[in-house]
Amino acid sequence: MAKKRKGKLELDWVDKGDIILTKFDENGKTYPASYFQGQVDDEELMPREFELIESVGDPKSENMLIWGENLIALRSLEREFARKIKLIYIDPPFNTGQDFEDYEDGLEHSIWLSMMENRLRSAEKLLRDDGVIFVHISDIEEHHLRILMDEIFDKNNFINRITVKTKSPSGFKTVNIGVFENAEYILLYAKNKDKWQYIPQYVECRYDSNYNKIITNKHDDYKKWNIRNLIEYVAEELGYRDAKEARKKIGKDAFSFQISEYALLNSGRVFRYTEISDTGAGAETVKLKYISKKTAGVILQKREKYHDRYIHQGREISFYENKIRKINRKKIPTTILTNIWDDISWEGIANEGEVKLKQGKKPERLIKRLIEMSLNANDDYYALDFFAGSGTTGAVAHKMGRKWIMVEIREDMVNEKALKRMKNVVNGDSTGISKEVGWKGGGGFKFYKLGEPLIVKHKKYPSIKIINPKYYNTALIKVICKLEGFKFRKQDKLLQGVNKLGNKYAHITEQYVSQGYIDLLKSKLAENEEIVIYCFNYDEKVALPLNIIIKKLPADISKPYQMRLKI
Repeated sequence: MAKKRKGKLELDWVDKGDIILTKFDENGKTYPASYFQGQVDDEELMPREFELIESVGDPKSENMLIWGENLIALRSLEREFARKIKLIYIDPPFNTGQDFEDYEDGLEHSIWLSMMENRLRSAEKLLRDDGVIFVHISDIEEHHLRILMDEIFDKNNFINRITVKTKSPSGFKTVNIGVFENAEYILLYAKNKDKWQYIPQYVECRYDSNYNKIITNKHDDYKKWNIRNLIEYVAEELGYRDAKEARKKIGKDAFSFQISEYALLNSGRVFRYTEISDTGAGAETVKLKYISKKTAGVILQKREKYHDRYIHQGREISFYENKIRKINRKKIPTTILTNIWDDISWEGIANEGEVKLKQGKKPERLIKRLIEMSLNANDDYYALDFFAGSGTTGAVAHKMGRKWIMVEIREDMVNEKALKRMKNVVNGDSTGISKEVGWKGGGGFKFYKLGEPLIVKHKKYPSIKIINPKYYNTALIKVICKLEGFKFRKQDKLLQGVNKLGNKYAHITEQYVSQGYIDLLKSKLAENEEIVIYCFNYDEKVALPLNIIIKKLPADISKPYQMRLKI
């Protein structure tokens, strides 16, 4: 991360969607943001292999923890994981200007924006059309970030700005001018708002005293239902003459608690009346409303697509059970989630995952909610966090049975925090959300290090790019498969890569390709299958079947890279 520069700071919006310049020099000299950011050049950004360091737990697991620069890692993930990511959560540096124990958090505004822009553009390519991205930020850069994300994801795909309460003023002294800051923000954007399906979320609430009626004989025919006042009924059930006596004997608060508990246990019988609008309700409902006013008993309205409606004395009976949901394995009264989140405690999270992080650690319950909003348990897609930090996103996704990918550049952070934490999770970590989701351990992940570039400059002719010599033989095969969009098949020596449909193969060789070579490969193909042969030299007189293509390495492999092996 770049050091903060002294001198004049000025944010230049050079052109729409192009935030690249910063002025810091006392003489007014202008430099590109990448100059200070230490941003990598085109060669560095070429796709790279991920070198496996360690496999933890289930060897078949597709979860990935990657150690390396996140922009390069994102570019390297694009070929295999484009449109496979359904949820992205990132908690980037807030650019507060402070230096923390684990990292510096102070860049010029335009440098910070340039850093974010590059990574967000790569992230956008990885998202599925029905995917979403959550970016956690403070109010220092939130307004700048919002404009940037409007450009990258389209302002029409903005969904919410979520305010998260992170601390209480109790115990803090006022050090800044203005009111106490106790909130951070999460910007939520969809890849395509029309295709994203929000999974409704609910939070715990208090007993609603408007649910003050009870049906004492719910199992009888609805026409014979006996309706009582809930408060009086509970008082009698507790052995008192009436509610007045109950309050006097056990106290107002204790009696109120008894009512709320009784309502919870009998939510299928407890209800409230709700008004039926003459203009908002359907014609049949309005008709039954007026009929019920002249009828002593309850009227039933049968409905095919919705739950049956019960009408009594011109009003609908709304049962308390419709507000009761099971959250964190416990049945509680709930209300719909809003964009103000003050119910997630940030106290006591220091030891979550059995790793400590003094600044920047996020509660597992926060990530759990984001996943529950947007990633179903049976989705075969990934949650991605490329500012992994101590590994909260991966830990939560793993415990919830979702696939995940995390990227972290800092060696000490990835080894001493994220890697350690994920091993703890596989071994049955009992902290964080473990009890809420019944986590006992299991699964696995692969720990990778970002490898060397697949494409490098020719040592003698720097203007020419070539395949990295370190990637010949088996490594070369894997590189070509990655570049050309094939999945590497380790066990097959001839059909070494396969496409997504399973009907097109790749064969990569450094040998001379003759007619006999062609015939051998043809014999391995079914009638509806094809193969692409990547080689350095071949007999130009060979008779090629319609289902076999030859591409000479490296000139034909990938035109955008303009590679040459021989000068």
